[in-house]
Amino acid sequence: MCFILLFVLAILRLVYIKYCPVDLSPDETYYWEWSRRLDLSYYEKGPLIAYLIAVPTRLGGDQDFWVRFTAPFFLCLASIMVFKVSTSLFKNSGAAVMTGLLLQFVPLFAANGVIMTIDSPFIFFWCFSLWSCWKAINDEKARYWYVTGCAIGLGFMSKYTMLFFIPSAALFLILSDNDRHWLRSPHPYLSLLLSLVVCSPVVVWNALHGWVTVRHTAGHANVAEGLIFSLDTLMNFIGSQLGVITPLLLVLLFYTAIKFKHSYPLLKRERWYLLCFCMPIIIFFLLKSIQGKVQGNWAMPSYPALFVLFSFYVVDKWASFQQAMRKLVQVALLLSLLVTIIMHFPLLVPLPDKMNPAKPLWGWKEFGREVSRISDGMPSGSPVFIFSDSYQVSSEMAFYMKGHPRTYCINLGRRMNQYDLWPGIENLTGYNALLVMNTERKRSLPELLEKAFARIEKVPVTILSRQNRMMKYTVYKCYDFRGIPLSVPESF
Repeated sequence: MCFILLFVLAILRLVYIKYCPVDLSPDETYYWEWSRRLDLSYYEKGPLIAYLIAVPTRLGGDQDFWVRFTAPFFLCLASIMVFKVSTSLFKNSGAAVMTGLLLQFVPLFAANGVIMTIDSPFIFFWCFSLWSCWKAINDEKARYWYVTGCAIGLGFMSKYTMLFFIPSAALFLILSDNDRHWLRSPHPYLSLLLSLVVCSPVVVWNALHGWVTVRHTAGHANVAEGLIFSLDTLMNFIGSQLGVITPLLLVLLFYTAIKFKHSYPLLKRERWYLLCFCMPIIIFFLLKSIQGKVQGNWAMPSYPALFVLFSFYVVDKWASFQQAMRKLVQVALLLSLLVTIIMHFPLLVPLPDKMNPAKPLWGWKEFGREVSRISDGMPSGSPVFIFSDSYQVSSEMAFYMKGHPRTYCINLGRRMNQYDLWPGIENLTGYNALLVMNTERKRSLPELLEKAFARIEKVPVTILSRQNRMMKYTVYKCYDFRGIPLSVPESF
């Protein structure tokens, strides 16, 4: 029955995507751009997201629905896997159902059921690995080590955070007296080797491209800044976790993890298994946030194990809970569900723009139509190319402009991105062009751009989206491209 419910929720999410009130996010259109140029890997991430977008869009067309088509099914499968994790550890069907539903309704995970980013496949492979690793350890079946190795490799092809699974598993084997013998077995190590084989396309691609992903990851993690202390980034990370999990539920997750030790002394092994796959990750990102900015979704893999622990404790202890504790749990779950509903239907509550998570997903379709209209008005005697200095704008224009044109992203002092590894505008001399720039970020054109064209006309564009979001951009009509001395980005 639980699996049927999860499948129904996946179908309902497909219906939502079909009639979705929000456009593709800049990350989604960026990954769609990757899917048009399939490769072994990409600058920022592994290639799996591009493959998963390429298949449905090749079959159904370059539309929002097909870009997001697989997202609901990955969330459904992730819920099934945490259901199986809970069942394998605690043999409590009620707790297993609750765990699966938490993934469906907690905002951090629910978003991945309608937005197609690297987190959608990643969280499935993480949950799958959590189940198969326990099967290997608990059932003493070596073949599950190799299943886990394949899942880790595919997870790494989705998101490099999958690497956390390896030290987490090793930590459990070290701490568990009953399972330490696996450290003397060849199977975990051969499994690790298999995962390396599965994700070898990423390694090969990086070897051919100067290990740019390593440099990007180091730059993204602020490694060059060294050891610094920032209270602001620490508080931002804590605040982000309160937002994506919801405050009361987050507190209860850690409260039950602490109480579990005293309530179930005979389940020490199961408790340690789950804690090894959540606490080290949470602690790592908490410490990392002291040194630099940590995105709210980076700690995502720590929560499935916590959900399993929380659900079993709540379901098993429900009859003995005092009325106040029952109310707290009910309010926490309802609050999480309410936030998820508002997230899916943001116009239900008039949130300020700064607090509205859906704001970056509004207006791109209308903006693409407007830039297409301007492009149609350019002289017909010369071809026109579209470019920006932002990968977000370039990819949104590629998707939402008429005909899905190939767009370009030039370097005007930004960090490197995937566009820099593709052919640029250097061979387009004699073309006309449209340069699309964010009015709020850029007030005037750099001199090198002014010299790159025979003539430039400035066209301010203001778009009022269906959701009343005001978008202010500037489109520069550029004539007779003469070439431009562009430098390679030095920031990763």
